[in-house]
Amino acid sequence: MIIFPEGHRSRDGEILPFRAAGVLTILEERSMPVYLVLNDGVWRVARFSDLLFRVHLIDACSQVLGPFGPPQDPAARPAFVRMLRDTLVARLAERRREAGPA
Repeated sequence: MIIFPEGHRSRDGEILPFRAAGVLTILEERSMPVYLVLNDGVWRVARFSDLLFRVHLIDACSQVLGPFGPPQDPAARPAFVRMLRDTLVARLAERRREAGPA
């Protein structure tokens, strides 16, 4: 199962706040390992016109992070989801430092 709790990226490619309800509902029903998928580089061509005229700006990568074991205590799950987002944000910043200036 794949869900996208951030929805879309911001205009500068940063990760937006998670909408955690879906993740929390899934974890409530079934405690399973969580993997994060970091995608970066295609936000520069988010619109069709960008794809036509800015395709040369694509420098995309994907990376899988995890597995992360969710807590069994339901009260700890919101903090777990915040940790997932923080991990994704930190790895995105690291990836961009490694890649250098755009």
